[in-house]
Amino acid sequence: MNPKLLDYKRRVWLFLENLKPGNTYTVAKLSTPETRDKFVAAIKEYMDSLPAQGFVTFNSDYSKFYRITPPDGYNGEKQCNVDSGNIPAEDLQKRH
Repeated sequence: MNPKLLDYKRRVWLFLENLKPGNTYTVAKLSTPETRDKFVAAIKEYMDSLPAQGFVTFNSDYSKFYRITPPDGYNGEKQCNVDSGNIPAEDLQKRH
């Protein structure tokens, strides 16, 4: 992989690690037209790499993103509460 692209993704991920819940960030203000696609792709890759997508989410047209506050009791594992019982996300994703 291109070292410049790796460095760019690293800087984006470091930025994402410091997002404050409740703040909304605008892609166009944080990237240039030339880097916009790479910026969005780096955010998506970050989200895909973490449980609960790192609690980062986009709006419907990928022009803004934000971090939500993890629910009380969230311990960082890939799990969710359904009917008061913990069901691993992997089980929910299996085709039945």
